[in-house]
Amino acid sequence: MRFQKGKVCCGVALLLVALSYKTEAKYRDHLAFRPLQVFVDSAEVAQDTTKKDRNGTFLLLPIITFAPETSLRLGVLGGYYFRPRGASPKTQLSTLRFPISYTLENQARIRFSYSIFMRENRHIFDGHVEWFLFPLFFYGIGPDAQEEDEELFTSEALSVNFNYFRNIKGFAFLGFRYIYYNSNITEVKPEGLLSQEGLVPGNTGGASSGVGLMLRIDSRDNRINSAKGVFMETAVTTYQGEFGSDFEYTKYELDVRKYFGIMDGKRVIAIQGRFEHNWEEPPFENLALLGGDEIMRGHYLGRFRDKSFWSAQAEYRFPLFREKWIDNRSRIPFAQRWGMVAFAGLGAVTPDLTNIDLTKTKTSYGIGFRYLAIPKERLNIRVDFGFGTQKPGFYLNIREAF
Repeated sequence: MRFQKGKVCCGVALLLVALSYKTEAKYRDHLAFRPLQVFVDSAEVAQDTTKKDRNGTFLLLPIITFAPETSLRLGVLGGYYFRPRGASPKTQLSTLRFPISYTLENQARIRFSYSIFMRENRHIFDGHVEWFLFPLFFYGIGPDAQEEDEELFTSEALSVNFNYFRNIKGFAFLGFRYIYYNSNITEVKPEGLLSQEGLVPGNTGGASSGVGLMLRIDSRDNRINSAKGVFMETAVTTYQGEFGSDFEYTKYELDVRKYFGIMDGKRVIAIQGRFEHNWEEPPFENLALLGGDEIMRGHYLGRFRDKSFWSAQAEYRFPLFREKWIDNRSRIPFAQRWGMVAFAGLGAVTPDLTNIDLTKTKTSYGIGFRYLAIPKERLNIRVDFGFGTQKPGFYLNIREAF
């Protein structure tokens, strides 16, 4: 899954830009709302089939994205964007999404996800139901996992995630969650770590079923491309046999983000910190994972995994040929739509919070290019080159990494 197709993927990125520029007016007619919710988990590009009814808008979009974990990913997305009947304009737009995709690494994914806002955002429901069949790499557990221990395994899994948030005051929301994840490891490397009984928890698969409490604070000015505000979400989820879980463990997660507009809003600095810790014995698929296309770019997702994970990153965002990063004009010339980012991060996995070894810290850094596909909604096509354990990791997607 290492990137060896640079010319092909750069060509795909240019195709996305051209398609988005050509069909922006079509999007503008049907997506004239604010704020726009993030409506995919991957890149949807601009040729679309759009149909409106009295309550909302239906879109049918192709999916084209690239990441080291998946190679080139192709598919189709059906999306329905609406406000519940009787909702006021202050209520954020609700979304139903149904993407189906297949990758060049013989990975398949079918997913239904939803974000529903009710009563002027006092009640929020979000989550997903997903089935996937993925061959992935496993390097072992711990901060010293070696490249030469790489082995391929195939996981067929069903994932269910349900979250409910209730506004308690201002920007603060209290939430409840239920998570179910059931996998079957269908193929492993002979004589590899996963083939040895009892060595790696969950080496043959199994079910994780848990309930949890969440707290969210969200004062961002825009959920897709923020220029100011704070986002914080923390959750404690416990997986127990009483809930139908084959594994018993408890997971704590924390995600904190802050956005600064500088130089009178011409530039943006974004910072993020993430932390995760698991008590007891979670299966290896549900350990804390380092890497991916959101944080620690340049490291394969799961290149390092363990009970605990911490990371911090910063990103500097600036336009190339226009004055401000956030430009609310509905029409922007092609040459002025381009921007760049520079990012850097630190992170590590560890088995024990009481004995953190800073010498095991991994680094991540890189640059990225942005094309402002839908100016009114701040929607960027992003191409990132991240350097870590990969040289480099290439990421093609829509929406900012955080």
